[in-house]
Amino acid sequence: YTLYLTITTFFFPLPLILVCYSLILCYTWDMYQQNKNAKCYNPSIPKQRVMKLTKMVLVLVAVFILSAAPYHVIQLVNLQMEQPTLAFYVGYYLSICLSYASSSINPFLYILLSGNFRKRLPRLQRRVTERENNNMKNILK
Repeated sequence: YTLYLTITTFFFPLPLILVCYSLILCYTWDMYQQNKNAKCYNPSIPKQRVMKLTKMVLVLVAVFILSAAPYHVIQLVNLQMEQPTLAFYVGYYLSICLSYASSSINPFLYILLSGNFRKRLPRLQRRVTERENNNMKNILK
């Protein structure tokens, strides 16, 4: 069961994730190069946007690998151990926490690496402040 779980949740998805992200990056860079080499240059895909996408993809893949790999490596080591030590148990529980942390970190990575979030945050803060002010005025009336 441990080997099955490791293969289906890490070693099988990892190549799929890498291939999908590689295809996205290749397509985006190819579109950028075609756009750049066109006679009528259309800056619809600026280099800064392509670089931001590349950075986001690399960060997401790195977080997935760094958070999921320790758990699966420890699971494979566990198959060979007869008597686990205290250090093994500590590493095992830390790797579980790390793998769960990846799931909770991913949405924040998308938010922080997205330029739209940074642009829209001040507007959102203004709306929330205006609503709070209106609610306070209504309460005080």
